[in-house]
Amino acid sequence: MPHAAPFVGVLVAAATFACTGGPKHSASPDTGAATTPAVSSSSPGEARSGSEPVPDQSGFAVSSIVLYQPDSVLNDRLPNIDAFAAFLKEVGSVAVRVFASRQPPHEFDIVVAIKPGRLARFWFVTSAQPNPHLEESLRSELSKLTVPSVHGGPVAVAIIGSVAGARTSDKAEHFTPPMPAEWSDAVQRAKSDPVRVPEGVLETVWPD
Repeated sequence: MPHAAPFVGVLVAAATFACTGGPKHSASPDTGAATTPAVSSSSPGEARSGSEPVPDQSGFAVSSIVLYQPDSVLNDRLPNIDAFAAFLKEVGSVAVRVFASRQPPHEFDIVVAIKPGRLARFWFVTSAQPNPHLEESLRSELSKLTVPSVHGGPVAVAIIGSVAGARTSDKAEHFTPPMPAEWSDAVQRAKSDPVRVPEGVLETVWPD
């Protein structure tokens, strides 16, 4: 069974697509791996404080990456860590392109779920008024990506991002994983025991 550390490396690799200035690398005191101003999180629902995105009037930048599942689950369900890292990096690159035009500063999170069969679905959580045209454009571009394989169940990740230099540093102290509106509705409609996130939610919002 792979050690949990590779998942930290995956998130570091995926976080290197900040749209302004390029990544600055340093040694992580915990793992010795290269880290970027974007955050690596190896525990489900955990985000660690990192440098804030460079203020700008356009573009998308990563603030942190969150796993909804523990490393033990991801170790079992992700046969190719490199492919997973490359996919997350491509998701960020697409967001950079879509948000290249001038935008008001706001927070914008991309929640990604992958199911066996190389199926992926995307949800967005934003602090701004939703922009259906922009979100549809982003979803359309993301649907063209090559999805990595998973087996044994779904995998879910959230890319915590900002547009136009919006500040997100306070999330580290008062953080809860992003819950897309569709997920929240599914939890509220549940009449049985508490719904597990993400497995129980995905069974409702994205059934087989």
